[in-house]
Amino acid sequence: MRIGTLGLLSLLIGGCGSAAGGGHVTEEGRSVYTSDVIEITLDDLGGGYRPPPPPGSQCTVGQAHYEVSVVERTLAWDYCRLQGQGGIYASDTGSRSLNDGDWTMLAPQLRQLVVDGHDGCGADKPEVELVVTTAAGALTYGDGFYGCLEHNRNRPLIVTEGLSVVEATLSALASKN
Repeated sequence: MRIGTLGLLSLLIGGCGSAAGGGHVTEEGRSVYTSDVIEITLDDLGGGYRPPPPPGSQCTVGQAHYEVSVVERTLAWDYCRLQGQGGIYASDTGSRSLNDGDWTMLAPQLRQLVVDGHDGCGADKPEVELVVTTAAGALTYGDGFYGCLEHNRNRPLIVTEGLSVVEATLSALASKN
């Protein structure tokens, strides 16, 4: 992979702090967005208290997938949204480059992706997963709101509020397309 000057600079100063040796952050209270991060993927798995989609819908209300390449400063998405007034829900997919203004808005939000030391047991909001890729590989973090679920018990969790802020920011950036 070819990294330009801006990409290299974003790798060097993009995060706050570094996981030693390009690894992953798993310590409570620390941001997972470090200078070692190559890519961040956020998946809203849906769920929580939402109405069922209208008949003919092609996806589940609220489901979303966002991929942010820190090196290339790009965003790719696939999220479920209402198509037309009173219509059905269908996937909206796309990708775009993030300009300096976009990155200035996104980077502080990414720093809010902090490891949660609590294992909540909620049931009324969509579940979100976060995958952080560094040179050491990819690590999946669970949603602290659902820490009690079996699939979240043996993986680090992210503070729910940080996940929500980042998802809202990514959604806004995808809508700018």
